[in-house]
Amino acid sequence: MFRAGSLISIVSILLSIPLDAGAQSGTQANARYSNDHANWERLPVVNDYQVRALLQAAKRDWNPAAALPADARQNLRRGRTLPRQQSRRLNPRLVQQLPRYDGYQWWRAGSDLLLVRTSNQMIFDVLADAFQ
Repeated sequence: MFRAGSLISIVSILLSIPLDAGAQSGTQANARYSNDHANWERLPVVNDYQVRALLQAAKRDWNPAAALPADARQNLRRGRTLPRQQSRRLNPRLVQQLPRYDGYQWWRAGSDLLLVRTSNQMIFDVLADAFQ
């Protein structure tokens, strides 16, 4: 069934995992295994309807734009790096009217509005066709 070498390697892997007897069930025992979103209370909650209503109210500060081609639009997903060739910063007057989240910036890519983390330029949220 199992060879002695494979059984020893499995046991050594299991023994190398740190155990925390005081950890509650459902929580992570060790912080080094946590991801960047471990503290969910600090993540921004974007209200799409509110942002779209603010954009419509501030229509004088932006021009409608055509959507990006399908192959370029595939790169505009959460967790991806911001493509600098297809994106640009928003008008400062428009940025003042949008909700502000510490550590994040609003960008525009074609007709989409992007919320991007400033530390690593990762896309946090995409509002598709916000500028149409």
